Amino acid sequence: MITPILIFDLDGTLTDPSAGIIACLRHALAEIGAEIPPSDILHQCIGPPLRDALLSILGDDATADRALALFRECYGRTGLFENQPYPGIEQALEVLADSAKMFVATSKPQEFADRIIDHFDLRRFFGAIYGCGMKRRARRQGRTDPPHPRPRERLRIERDRDRRSQARHPRGTGERHPQHRRHVGFRLFGRASRRRRGCDLHLRGGPSGVLFFGMYNPARSMKAVILCGGQGTRIRDASELLPKPMLPIGNRPIVWHIMKCYSEHGINDFVLCLGYKGWLIKEFFLNYKAIMADITVHLGQDRPHDFRDRRSEEKWNVTLVDTGEETQTGGRVSAIREYVEGDEPFCLTYGDGVTDLDITRLIEYHRGHGQIATVTAVRPPSRFGEIRMEDSVVQEFNEKPQAGGGFINGGFFVFDGRRIWDYLGDDPQGVLEKEPMQKLANDRQLIAFPHTGFWQPMDTLREYNLLNELWAAGDAPWKTWRPTR
Repeated sequence: MITPILIFDLDGTLTDPSAGIIACLRHALAEIGAEIPPSDILHQCIGPPLRDALLSILGDDATADRALALFRECYGRTGLFENQPYPGIEQALEVLADSAKMFVATSKPQEFADRIIDHFDLRRFFGAIYGCGMKRRARRQGRTDPPHPRPRERLRIERDRDRRSQARHPRGTGERHPQHRRHVGFRLFGRASRRRRGCDLHLRGGPSGVLFFGMYNPARSMKAVILCGGQGTRIRDASELLPKPMLPIGNRPIVWHIMKCYSEHGINDFVLCLGYKGWLIKEFFLNYKAIMADITVHLGQDRPHDFRDRRSEEKWNVTLVDTGEETQTGGRVSAIREYVEGDEPFCLTYGDGVTDLDITRLIEYHRGHGQIATVTAVRPPSRFGEIRMEDSVVQEFNEKPQAGGGFINGGFFVFDGRRIWDYLGDDPQGVLEKEPMQKLANDRQLIAFPHTGFWQPMDTLREYNLLNELWAAGDAPWKTWRPTR
């Protein structure tokens, strides 16, 4: 039986190259003294032949060639490492590697393709990486250097070698496209699907007769709201200068850890409800690039600063909303209604707790039951809100009871983006955990998602120290994301 062959492009399929390309385009244009177009124009340069794009901006061949050389020098030094694998790609490749032979075929120069693949440790998944040589790219642009083999030609050679190495085999059961097979040289092997960490992996026949894959993520297009208005009065010994969400675990604020947990599950749009010293949270994100990167500052020179090593920069959209210093939790959620109201549900949590919760499963669970709200139910100390439920339907919701040994409010919610507002009202002093939650429970519109894994708030100095000790020891259960390189 023939092993299916999967062929992946690099840019736009395995990795997002936009940050590195845009940064190096700006560098090249600045070096030759050209006016730098707006970002939307530069983004149009991603995809088409780059020299053609530079020619359309600069207007003459010699200047375009000079800019292209400067771009390649910058890209080979730093830009190619500003790539970022798309969320879930590594997990998808692990699944597909069990039953298929995989290759990368890209128009990117071979040297760059190899370095990107090796940098992100993806080579182990692929039989070979096929890119273009610089000489072939030069020939396409009107020069006469001998070409390197095309990626498609090299893949056909690989296919023929693989075919010869296998004995006679039954025909594939999928639909066949002989016209595409003649053109590209690969058999279409039908369809398959697998499941990994809450995502459906679909293999399908592409228009050129080879197999591609797509991923379904139930968190697609969702936003996460994080309540960041707390003062952290019980942790004043740790810091009297910072709002509670900015208290650090290691060298990053706890709100960053929470956002990384969501991002690992495909949620990269955040709305932060600010209150006490909210301007410090704004400062952190406004200066995020400088905080995360190495910087070369050109003093006394008319040159922009160089931000190095930005490959780990998160691709987040962060909306920072001042919801009032004295506003209660329900009032903060009502204040950001315009940013999350719609047909999609949204996630909500507090800016002072971390967990190894499978957020993808939580969202799938919410989408499946069809009620207005889902609350994560955990079993820590009884000083938190208690949930009494029957068959996952919440019967009673009590915030921070004096005693009780049942499930408690774990603080990770999913809300219907249309219907939740009927329960919240617009009172700035409304407390989310009181009347809104109790009314949802009475109307049987609040469903619990039990979580028995790690969950830890940061309400006291002892808990603050505990989380930092776990992080320093490399034993932080909430760190489910891929290590930064």
